Amino acid sequence: MGFFSSIKKKTRAESACATDRSLAASHIVTSSAPSRSAVYEYVGGEFGITFQRSKSKYVDAAGPTRIQWRKEQRLGITFVEKAGGGIVVKSADGALSEVSVGQELIGVNGTPVVGLDFVSVMDRLKAAASPCQLDFTPPPSPIVVSEVLDVVTIAHGVETGMVLQSVNGVSMIGASLADVNNAVIKADERQPAVLKFAPPMEIKNCMLTRSDSAPKSGLRNTACVAAVVAVLAV
Repeated sequence: MGFFSSIKKKTRAESACATDRSLAASHIVTSSAPSRSAVYEYVGGEFGITFQRSKSKYVDAAGPTRIQWRKEQRLGITFVEKAGGGIVVKSADGALSEVSVGQELIGVNGTPVVGLDFVSVMDRLKAAASPCQLDFTPPPSPIVVSEVLDVVTIAHGVETGMVLQSVNGVSMIGASLADVNNAVIKADERQPAVLKFAPPMEIKNCMLTRSDSAPKSGLRNTACVAAVVAVLAV
């Protein structure tokens, strides 16, 4: 059963919507009126929300994220290799970190590393002089609510423009619409999918949301992940 029947490109945006309306409706369990955040507990049936990739001006105007890292300090970033080469942030929890899940490392001390394999990038990081300048692609555009189809959803605080932060505690910042689909497609009353939303004006803050579980779409885990933890998380 497909919850997202179509994914359309709309000038750098994707959209997906729930189509199965034959089962029990989903519902909201909590809502925070002052901050306009919401938690939506989906238990199967009509989904009631359409998502698309944000066209945020903040994202469009963002340049590379640059970090000055003194190698005696803990960076706190774990990387994984992309299928086509290059490495991206899998998790980021260090005090010095200003990057979010999904951003790609593109330069080390001014030397491009785009498209290089995991081991090659790790070798460059080990050999780099300290302080080490790390350049990353701009933060991924978040997934936002483009339409609210269900009156129950509207009544409990989910609004157009809200940012999808996580599903069942897994960060959706940097995720694809397919990741969202996979996260909710098997939801039922015994195992609901809990979706957390942030207000529209908190897109920038959402970019920096940290999560122990990162989206896996388009990423290829390698046996070298432990090596980068040893190199960067000391």
